Amino acid sequence: MVVLPEPFASFKRTPLLFDHPSPLHPLPNLTRHLNSTTTTKTQIWAKREGSFTGLGLGVNKIRKLEYVIPDVLAKGCDTLISTGGTQSNHMRQVAAVGSHLGLKTVFVPQAHQVPGSEAFELFGNVQVNGILGAEYAEPNASLEGIADDIEKRGGRPYIIASGASAHGHGGLGFARWAFEVVEQEAALGIFFDTVVVPVASGGTIGGMIAGFKLADRLRQESGTFSLSQSGTRTIIGIDTYNKPVGVLEATILDIAQRTAKLIGLGEAVIQAHDVVGSRPLGTSPGQSSRSKMALKH
Repeated sequence: MVVLPEPFASFKRTPLLFDHPSPLHPLPNLTRHLNSTTTTKTQIWAKREGSFTGLGLGVNKIRKLEYVIPDVLAKGCDTLISTGGTQSNHMRQVAAVGSHLGLKTVFVPQAHQVPGSEAFELFGNVQVNGILGAEYAEPNASLEGIADDIEKRGGRPYIIASGASAHGHGGLGFARWAFEVVEQEAALGIFFDTVVVPVASGGTIGGMIAGFKLADRLRQESGTFSLSQSGTRTIIGIDTYNKPVGVLEATILDIAQRTAKLIGLGEAVIQAHDVVGSRPLGTSPGQSSRSKMALKH
């Protein structure tokens, strides 16, 4: 069970995950291969987020939604409105949560052309969302306009931005995740000095930065953990959308500072130097890619 300090512990959370931490598994074959081709002695582990909930076949947005849904329920809303790419995992998880809680879901897909792939528009997550009862509006339609129409028909809509990161509580789920990791580290007798995570809307990595900042500080203060012995923890975010330089860093910083303030750290604890520039990473089909490095200490 994850133990959170105040005021973090007082935030309402709708439990949507299993009641145990997502497992941490060592990856010995990948570790062996990496160390055979370099001079490092790196150990690679994976935190299996995809096996941590019975909802929506995936978990990172579920962690965020746990802290968004209490506001939905408190306001008596009956319809979730959200957006994302055609095969958005976020929309799939919103659909699953909506179905689980008896809420309607309406999605506005962002039109992204995928040449020669009619199946992309019809199957996969699109099909799953339909099974879960989600309705689709026209691509790129106004979320606010759809909400107005629902209200005129007597409904009570709630808009969740793509990825759930822009929500005021969008970073809390992965701040909690950081505390979960720190507890697992203590049980395993290990310190993960580098965390690598894909980044799109920024809420996952922003929450991690704030959460690790607080969790590691509390362990230092209690005398159970020393960064001078274990080294610096680095979080590397992989930009999945190849945003212009500076855009994603600013978003991550905003979410990390906002989350830090909520959980009792204060915004000033996290500064721009905690979210630093980009470096070439490689290429993905048709475009270059960059890594975003968020340094916690």
